Amino acid sequence: LSLYSYDGSLATVKRKTDEAELRRTAERFAKTYAPAEFEKSEVNEASANGRYVFTERVNGIEYAENRISVYVNEKNGKVMTYSKNWENDVEFDTAENLISERDAWKAVYAKSFSILLK
Repeated sequence: LSLYSYDGSLATVKRKTDEAELRRTAERFAKTYAPAEFEKSEVNEASANGRYVFTERVNGIEYAENRISVYVNEKNGKVMTYSKNWENDVEFDTAENLISERDAWKAVYAKSFSILLK
């Protein structure tokens, strides 16, 4: 599902909306149009400048394939684009046998260096 709107203001109206208000607008919009998915999501760290991506978190791990994206025009505070990409009924394994990201990278480096040193 996606939506796009353009009101011609990108080049003509000066910015009057701060970052906190842009985020609140994006969150309200996402929560209104995808409430169940929004509840399972957290804002992506790279979100800024009016572009916000809310991704699903499962067992504390980001599942980036499930996301809600909202772009709020920085100059007038209006929602310009919205998209939702969501796979329903995905079953996730439990987190009991998962290792940390740090330990995973250590394992990759250890394996890579052992191959190079042979």
